[in-house]
Amino acid sequence: MNAALDLLPWHEGPFQQLYQQWAAERLGHAWLITGPEGVGKGVFARHFAQRLFCRAAEGRVACGQCKDCQYFAAGTHPDWRFLRPEKKLITIDQVRDSMDFSFTHSQRGGYKVLCLAPAEAMNANAANALLKLLEEPPPMTLLLLLSHQSGLLLPTLRSRCQQLKIPLPEQEAALAWLQQQDCPNAGELLLRAGGAPLRALALAEAGRLSEHENVLGLICDILRGRSTALAAARKCDKLSVAGLVEHLMQDLVLLLKASQAGQTLEGSSLQSLQAIIADGVQPRRSQRLLHALYINLERIRVTALASNNANSQLLLEQVFAEWGKVARLTAAGRLDV
Repeated sequence: MNAALDLLPWHEGPFQQLYQQWAAERLGHAWLITGPEGVGKGVFARHFAQRLFCRAAEGRVACGQCKDCQYFAAGTHPDWRFLRPEKKLITIDQVRDSMDFSFTHSQRGGYKVLCLAPAEAMNANAANALLKLLEEPPPMTLLLLLSHQSGLLLPTLRSRCQQLKIPLPEQEAALAWLQQQDCPNAGELLLRAGGAPLRALALAEAGRLSEHENVLGLICDILRGRSTALAAARKCDKLSVAGLVEHLMQDLVLLLKASQAGQTLEGSSLQSLQAIIADGVQPRRSQRLLHALYINLERIRVTALASNNANSQLLLEQVFAEWGKVARLTAAGRLDV
């Protein structure tokens, strides 16, 4: 059995850059790896960690056969730690436990690799605790901070890391990869995922496209005066408020870009929504309307993410009520927002 991880096609350039630093003994102790959510930063980090651990690799590819590769594939490699948020945050207790790991000797006699994702999920105490590790790094320990929004990190954390960016792949390459994964509706999903292939694949596997099309249908009914915010919210009571709002915000970005470019979203599930909003409203006015709606949805999203005790039904009603405002403003042919 070969346990080597496959390198995603758009990772080739960044991986070569990191590998060359290691081969030239300039790897250092900490890297901040940035890029949009869904480009595979976690896959990238695992691939590089496995290469560091591998004892029988030739060149930059792990052999997939040695004990270290087998341990890594099984998720039991003793020199690898991957921290993710507990609920919504990476806590100081998680960081302290990982510092204990960092300062102990490698059980396999090589590198120890500590990876945090997303790094911006650290609370202030956790970030300050990690800073101590960066200020006094133990030998043969590599810290990988993965970040969708590196601007949210402490400047002192960023300044102590070398930086590597993983950009979005070209659309053609992303579509080709999704089709290799037998992803249905690859073009539509990639559009909704903002060009991020792994995010598009996750949407497909979760059946989110059909789920979101139902939400768009409810919004169209509100805009046409056929339904109310309360009725729509009741039909969505099983959905994540934050997830629903994030998808709608992505939709608004697509609608804004299309409006600014004078394009019709033909073949997209947004085509009907675009037509309703544009009917009787000048493009600049509709753009201002969509921008104001985006800001209001962002406020609802922040509320949903900030508290575990938020009233989901009430927030859903607020989401659809914002679309109700759009219906009234477009019907009146004015823009008091």
